[in-house]
Amino acid sequence: MNLYNPTYLQIKQLVSEDFNKLSKVINETLELISKESTILSAELSNYLNSSSKQLRSCLIFLFSQLLYKKTTSSIIKLAAAVELIHNATLIHDDIIDNADYRRGEKAIHKKFGNKLSIITGDYLLSLAIKLLTSTENPQIISNFSDCLNELCKGEINQYFSAKSTQSIEEYLKKTRAKTSSLFCAALKSLADLENNTHKKNLYNFATYFGTAFQIKDDLNNFTNENNKKPLYLDIENGNFPPPVIYAFGENKNLSEINTEEIIAKASQEKYLNKTKDLIKNQANTAQKILSNLPQNLYNEAIQNLCKNITK
Repeated sequence: MNLYNPTYLQIKQLVSEDFNKLSKVINETLELISKESTILSAELSNYLNSSSKQLRSCLIFLFSQLLYKKTTSSIIKLAAAVELIHNATLIHDDIIDNADYRRGEKAIHKKFGNKLSIITGDYLLSLAIKLLTSTENPQIISNFSDCLNELCKGEINQYFSAKSTQSIEEYLKKTRAKTSSLFCAALKSLADLENNTHKKNLYNFATYFGTAFQIKDDLNNFTNENNKKPLYLDIENGNFPPPVIYAFGENKNLSEINTEEIIAKASQEKYLNKTKDLIKNQANTAQKILSNLPQNLYNEAIQNLCKNITK
């Protein structure tokens, strides 16, 4: 994605000290796994410390500096927990989707098998809960309980709607459950740690930013041959992005239409442009919410992240 280019890496540099602390906490947490398997621990360390990712943590750190001009140890733990949860869901998603690769490398289930990969994802979730509990803030546990509930509901929705197009409204609802919910839990919890009055603004920002981010990711998976994900995997699994919805209409069963036909019709410029407009709508709404927050270097950096999604 456009987020993962030098511009994004420059933005990460604004909070590089926080990322160094994050890496330390993640590696210390993974030491618990190394007692059982140094091979798996090393694999997960590389998986979680990928320098081009960690967008959710980046937002936590930028908003922390924007609002508090500091990043406490509890905020670092929050970011580490978010990374563990996010990567646990990716491990599980790759099994569900039967994906061969993740971030240009063999998916973990292709290296270790489904059984160990499922257990590993569950173990990462348990480590995340342990980190969240150590913040000694009950509201944060509630936030992430709601988040995991939404993540599961999003997957259930996707399972039962496979092979049929949803309406754009249903697609957005699923996207907010599967993707935005973790952004929301992260930023709501950041506000709860410091009893900040901007909790609603952070929640609303996370909702729209997370949705725009996922639509762009879905569009890239549909159009960008340089993307590190297997091209058209979602379509082959019967999960249709907006270009397909716009091309075929809502509530249409496409199980009898082959992937090539679906792609050919949905790849028309008018359907791709409608999808880009949908991304802009979500990203611009997120950007407008930032006007309610303090205006400084970190606010500008977050605005640039919103702009990058629309490129």
